[in-house]
Amino acid sequence: GANDPQSGGAVAARSWSNPFFRDVTFKYNHTNRLGGAVHIDSPDTNKVIVFERTVFLGNNAISSGFEMESLGGAVYVAYAGKVIFESATFDSNYVSINGGCCSNRGGAINSYVQYDSLIVRNSTFKANSVFVPSGNDGGHADGGAISLEYAEGDFILENSLFDGNYALSGNKTYSNGDISQKPSSGGAIYIEQRVVYGNTLVTPYKSILVNNTFVNNEARFLSGSSPNKEAGIGGALRIVSGKPIIFNNIFSNNRALAALSWPDSS
Repeated sequence: GANDPQSGGAVAARSWSNPFFRDVTFKYNHTNRLGGAVHIDSPDTNKVIVFERTVFLGNNAISSGFEMESLGGAVYVAYAGKVIFESATFDSNYVSINGGCCSNRGGAINSYVQYDSLIVRNSTFKANSVFVPSGNDGGHADGGAISLEYAEGDFILENSLFDGNYALSGNKTYSNGDISQKPSSGGAIYIEQRVVYGNTLVTPYKSILVNNTFVNNEARFLSGSSPNKEAGIGGALRIVSGKPIIFNNIFSNNRALAALSWPDSS
């Protein structure tokens, strides 16, 4: 494992880059903020970024400072063109929350302002998470495995397995002493595609999910106080905006709930 304190624990690819990964394994890499293993920011949007037969195991983005938000336990991609994950494995990658209010996302993959499609095919996501460890201050938790934020392209997901991923949020305590409940959304996937405002509201981008399996994923909330009805939203899938097309998928034993004790895994 490598250790970049802010972004890309193993690989950081920045302006006008065009990374390509094939038959690469990333294990136990760490960052404090963005992309536990891989951080890609403002690459050449005319080129396609490819992850082919890649394995991501135990990579993490752990918030090291109070109110610092962390995103992309394994991969963080921002301002990119088309990105493809083909035959990838993501196992036990995570984002750890410590008081970051509102953008703790993507236990395995976090995509931010992507200008073309994100395509995931023939891949496995198992036991990835965004969570508040016992004793840490809470915050939002979105997309236990994958989070898309302000996407300006389609999301295409085919022939993939999501098993035992979770988003676990908790109360956020502000410096003035105020306490605010922060929900969890999308135990497996959180989707927020760009909305175009004009005389009418337009959502031009699609999320196309075909032949996938979602099992044992959870969105849940933990706190010493009673949670409200929106504490956990979308045990497997939360779609905030965009046009979803969901065909021939299996959803089994996924849960959105509130719990008042810390899980053993935390």
